Amino acid sequence: MKKPLSKKAKISLIVLAVILIIVLIIGIVAALKVKQYLGYIDYDTQQSATLIDIPIEQVTVPQEETASAPDTEKEEVVEQEDSINKIFTLDESKYYSDPNVENILLIGTDTRDPNSFAGNSDSMIIVSIKKDTKKILLTSVMRDTYVKYPTELTIGGRKVQYGKLNMAYLAGGGKFLISTIQANFRIKIDKYVVVNFTGFVDGIDILGGVDINLKKGEPYYINMYAREICDIMGKDINDHLIDESFTGNMHLSGVQALAYSRIRYIGNDFERTERQRKVLLSLFEKAKTSDLSTMDELLTKVLPLVRTDMSSKEILGHASNALSYLKYNVETLRLPIDGTYRELIIDRQSNVGIDFEPNYNKYVETLNK
Repeated sequence: MKKPLSKKAKISLIVLAVILIIVLIIGIVAALKVKQYLGYIDYDTQQSATLIDIPIEQVTVPQEETASAPDTEKEEVVEQEDSINKIFTLDESKYYSDPNVENILLIGTDTRDPNSFAGNSDSMIIVSIKKDTKKILLTSVMRDTYVKYPTELTIGGRKVQYGKLNMAYLAGGGKFLISTIQANFRIKIDKYVVVNFTGFVDGIDILGGVDINLKKGEPYYINMYAREICDIMGKDINDHLIDESFTGNMHLSGVQALAYSRIRYIGNDFERTERQRKVLLSLFEKAKTSDLSTMDELLTKVLPLVRTDMSSKEILGHASNALSYLKYNVETLRLPIDGTYRELIIDRQSNVGIDFEPNYNKYVETLNK
């Protein structure tokens, strides 16, 4: 005959049962919340890119942004194309890949429509997650890089095989941009994530802004770009104007940080990509100290403004490793590296002609050091 449970034992079992119920409820709520987050995302489920014919007005730049120098001699352009052909390949077995590395292409578009992911790829950063050495490498790729497209594009009714890298996204979205980067740089890209204008601004504001050291002239252009951004997003420009004579460390709002990231009139487009990496690094540090409430607001507001070809299962895998990623060492790189490029003026527009081989070698070296 079993002995009856003591009062103390009964209380212990009740407490244990309550704890298990609470854990179960938390698990259910968490699962529902995760499902809710995943439902916000715009998933690209196409197996391959679908190309569009690009109207000429979508690639025409304002007169003030056209190159002041004359077009590069045709012979020099052909020389650059011959150089590209020596490394260009669609054979994926020749791309650099590592079983310990996942490469995700982070794309920021220049679309003015907050509900669209179309447009040129205004910024492109390869996020290389190297799990064996606990390292994240952020590699900026220049939007004006002169490349060969895997498939001819149709621009204004004209067939084009070579052109700016950012045109690849405009013509065929994330998948075609990945194919173009892989074929020219020979770096395997696994997936892509694209965020539009609004998502960038909202994400920074939710995390509390970023601290950036401004140099002479940058505040003027921040104000210039901020006017356009506020007009698009329906924000009051007076809340985002800064002292144009200021230099030094300043706390920037989402509008100001996006404006800072878009500056291309100080230095050159190389400094522009450096500004973008500075903002990303500052955001990475902010995320390390954010509480659950902040992260919930971030995911709820920003994920609807994100498109990716990752599956929900793949996203969950990264989410489960998020705390680990925050402890990784983060480094940055810009391609092309110094001494490996030249300016090409084609149709009055600035392009960057690259010697791809040393840039490939620099990427591999930096990732593995």
